[in-house]
Amino acid sequence: MAKAISAATLIVLDRNEAALKLAKDLGADHVIQSGESDDFVEKVLDITGGKGAEAVIDFVAEGGSTSTGVKMIRRAGNYYVVCIHSVLLRDQAVILTLLPTGRLW
Repeated sequence: MAKAISAATLIVLDRNEAALKLAKDLGADHVIQSGESDDFVEKVLDITGGKGAEAVIDFVAEGGSTSTGVKMIRRAGNYYVVCIHSVLLRDQAVILTLLPTGRLW
């Protein structure tokens, strides 16, 4: 859907290979399998020329995705959380209050 409304480079990260294949089939420019290490953050930074992503859309908000997602954003980029698991809300509340409009400054 994102590719249909924007000419921007679309990078998709997931742990699931089938989800990555689907993303590639649907037009993602880059797919990266995330894992236990943060090397996928470096891959995103490499793809973006070291600047970071203009926007990160977090559909999970668990297992450290918020803290690693923030590392991938460029200065004045946007961070969107689509789903928040209530168990993690206590731990992530500080980060979410810093991003009430989806902007990271």
